[in-house]
Amino acid sequence: MNVKFTVDYDLIELVDAIGLDYLIVDAKSDVISNYKEIEIVVDNIEELVENEELYHSLSDEELCEYLLNPTLCEGLIYTQRIYD
Repeated sequence: MNVKFTVDYDLIELVDAIGLDYLIVDAKSDVISNYKEIEIVVDNIEELVENEELYHSLSDEELCEYLLNPTLCEGLIYTQRIYD
């Protein structure tokens, strides 16, 4: 299982400071031209979460806090849980 977190580009310095691998992607915005977001993919969740029941019981924000960083999750836009 994998999870892809999409967070606000304003948090790029925090993402770099934590040392996460990420992609910068273009996003659609009616208000901001050239709007960017950050995608962070966490692979092999089963190795990081104690049990599968916990994985399924956590909300997207709780999962982000558990796997990444609570401050980073304040800018959470979208979470995609990918089941292999």
